[in-house]
Amino acid sequence: MVYSTISDIQSCTSLQEICRYIQQNKNSTVDRPVSYILRPINWLYPSYRETGTKFTVPLSELNRKIEEHLFYIKANIAKMETSLKEEIPKLSCGYLRNYIDNFRKQVSNVKVKYTSMIQQLYKLLVNVRSGRISMSKLEEELKNNEQISVKNLCTDLIRQLDGLKSKVNFITELDQLKFVYVDVCERGIDSADKERTMQQKLIQTGNTDRIICSTDALNKKYAKQFKKHRENLVEEYRNNPNKRLIYADFSYSSYDLREIIVLPLNQEQNENKSGQQTTSISSREILNLKPVDTKKQTVIQETRTFASFETTGTFISPLRKSESNTSLCQSSVKLTDHEELSNKASHRTSPTAVLQSIRSSSIQSKDHDTITILLIGETGVGKSSFINAFANYLRFHTLDNAQSNQPLVLIPVSFIITVGDTFVERTVKFGDVNDSKNEDFNHPGQSVTQRCKSYEFEYQINGTVGKKIRIIDTPGFGDTRGIEQDDRNMKEIFNYAKTLSHVNAVCVLLKPNETRLNIFFRSCLTQLFTVLGPNISNNISFCFTNSRSTFYTPGNTGPLLKKMLASLSMGNTLFKKENTFCFDSESFRYLVARKNNITFSADQKKEYDMSWTISRKEANRLIHYICNNLTTYRL
Repeated sequence: MVYSTISDIQSCTSLQEICRYIQQNKNSTVDRPVSYILRPINWLYPSYRETGTKFTVPLSELNRKIEEHLFYIKANIAKMETSLKEEIPKLSCGYLRNYIDNFRKQVSNVKVKYTSMIQQLYKLLVNVRSGRISMSKLEEELKNNEQISVKNLCTDLIRQLDGLKSKVNFITELDQLKFVYVDVCERGIDSADKERTMQQKLIQTGNTDRIICSTDALNKKYAKQFKKHRENLVEEYRNNPNKRLIYADFSYSSYDLREIIVLPLNQEQNENKSGQQTTSISSREILNLKPVDTKKQTVIQETRTFASFETTGTFISPLRKSESNTSLCQSSVKLTDHEELSNKASHRTSPTAVLQSIRSSSIQSKDHDTITILLIGETGVGKSSFINAFANYLRFHTLDNAQSNQPLVLIPVSFIITVGDTFVERTVKFGDVNDSKNEDFNHPGQSVTQRCKSYEFEYQINGTVGKKIRIIDTPGFGDTRGIEQDDRNMKEIFNYAKTLSHVNAVCVLLKPNETRLNIFFRSCLTQLFTVLGPNISNNISFCFTNSRSTFYTPGNTGPLLKKMLASLSMGNTLFKKENTFCFDSESFRYLVARKNNITFSADQKKEYDMSWTISRKEANRLIHYICNNLTTYRL
């Protein structure tokens, strides 16, 4: 039973419902309560006596371990399901399709074990809180073999997924170069075959076939030689389109293929019989088995794709295009770029021409031309306003300069400002608010930004265009619609991130002087490191908005942030002066208000002038830090 002066809370039947109601309605009612107090029943009714009632609060360290354990598995399951559904195309080759089906079954098995794990931990946690068992039982459960095996299985599946996605990419690129992919298991080739019978099973159309026989391991070990043979065959095809190019994959066969070979072995004899003139190739094309110096490999992604199928983060999977059609400057080529090149080419375009176009696109694309920033933060922290303010800080040297020109309108904004001695409320709008489909200003407490969206603007250096800055606005976490909406928002962010080739920085936007960090902030970072990889922590920066009230410092939020980061076992290296930047969006709000013909006193104007100057200095320091201290993070 719940006793409250608030009728809606009286109808709640669980503590979770009470907390959700408070989160959704705090500071949005007429009375605007500052805080809520949860009391036991006997505080209100001293005569109430229930014997034997105990409540033990689990240690915060134990709570953290449980949370990280479950989030790791949950986030990886979501990553695998998304990849199976959206990233891995359906292939016609039977063995690989069976492999994908088998992988899908393993993921389903992990999901079942994860559900069982949550139920078991839930029962133990209830028993710990009620005092029926000690906390040590809960700690033992986290260390038992079943819990460890599920986590290890999840890690192994992620490794398999990376290899699977890379193999899919590899087959897709072969198709772009007019190669037919053949799993030799489909031809019945196994350890019982000799070289002669192996060739007989592969060469089915006489002298028009040119076949590269290899495995994933050989391609990885001898990447340069494989690339050379592939290019030679592409050139042959250009000279004689009647040839059929085949890649024979021995990776899954028990046949012991120890070197990469090109069939047929006697090319000269076949050429004489056919009467065709093609590029000369030696009678047996066995590779010069010389280990590849990976440190000297070219940075072109097309080459790296064939080099390995096992290294996490090395390959780019086929992805849907982002909402923004603005071109990103990249040093790697997405498969969508390959497809676009293929679509533009006619049926007469040779694979060599396609390959050259891919290379040309790759070489011309420069990462340093565009700075890509992923902006995340709590609902209501002001990400959209910050993006507008940031762009204008970089564009205009002073507030007066901004007032005398037309400010940049990247995102429509709307806010209420009080004016005059009677504190009259006026709604101030910037940009076409009514025409904005991605911003919802009508539901306070909910994330205003509905979906991820990219915004680009030019960053001028000494009056000339220097770089393009691309900031990705994201839905906020801590949405009042509940944790389910937060999960949807985080999934939207991660799915959008997968459409990018790289990120230069992840900027976390916070308010200074918070008394506590949003409970969803920890889970947000945990999922971020799980999905994008732990090394993304090297590219994280912290930006504080409205910091004029704390003399342009993080204020009380700083120690809370340090403590929270330390609890995630990431140490304090993430949060330091070099990657922390303090802004004040009030000077931008002042600019918008002045554009709406709202007047201010001379003292207020002076204060906002200083705010603009400091914020502009911090904006330039952030860009300088990203360009000179951070390494581009490949997605």
